[in-house]
Amino acid sequence: MSPERLEELMVKVVDRAATPAEEEELLAWAADRPEVMAELERHRALKAVTDGWVARLEGELHQDRERQISPLRGLGLALFALALAVLLGGGLTELLLDEAAPLWAKGGTALLLGSLFLLFLSVLRGRLATHDPYNEVTR
Repeated sequence: MSPERLEELMVKVVDRAATPAEEEELLAWAADRPEVMAELERHRALKAVTDGWVARLEGELHQDRERQISPLRGLGLALFALALAVLLGGGLTELLLDEAAPLWAKGGTALLLGSLFLLFLSVLRGRLATHDPYNEVTR
């Protein structure tokens, strides 16, 4: 087998682009040549590492896209939060301060707000505690 053909088959087999006949041709030729089989395994190991890098970079690119908030989306979220704060804040204040409101409604509202606060804290703690082992890698 010529060196050019060997190189072509090695690249195709490692990249999983070889036909079954091409892969069989390479493996049959390299069967009694341990140095060629060792080189093929080194190429496969290197390919696995670089595939992992590519997957990591694609994941980070996806995360970066998710983290970006357009100005219009940010404005919409801010207006929604403001409206929610006005409606809930005003309504809850009236409920809790109203003498005629039943005690069960006041207690249930207080429990609901407390549980929402605890859930928020647990999510915030989880976000802050997450460690990215690739954090030091400069993109």
